[in-house]
Amino acid sequence: SRLKKQKSLCEKLVSDLNAAEKSLTTSKVEITSADKAEAKAKASKADLEETLRACDEALEQKEMEFKSLESGAMEVMTAYENVKAIEAEKRSALDEASKEVDELKKSQAEIRCKEVDLVGQLEAIEKQLA
Repeated sequence: SRLKKQKSLCEKLVSDLNAAEKSLTTSKVEITSADKAEAKAKASKADLEETLRACDEALEQKEMEFKSLESGAMEVMTAYENVKAIEAEKRSALDEASKEVDELKKSQAEIRCKEVDLVGQLEAIEKQLA
């Protein structure tokens, strides 16, 4: 009976030992899986950090391009406003010159009329003298 108890106790210990070994093996497999998952996660994190850095650089570049375009647009707008002011001045000068030309043409027409009258009078006087 004592031997039976010892044998029963030994069998229990062997069973517990087998269960512990099985649990240990399972834990080792889980640790290995966790290590692999951790390595994958670290690699993924590194890839994402690299992608984020590239995106930050691209954003910075686009912001610089935008500022440059914005500055260029302001220069174009200023130049356009200057050209509009110059065009207004030139149009005013052209209008004045056109008025002068019209007045000169009118004076020229009047002078031609007087010339024709004077030539006519001169011819009449020449006929009277002849």
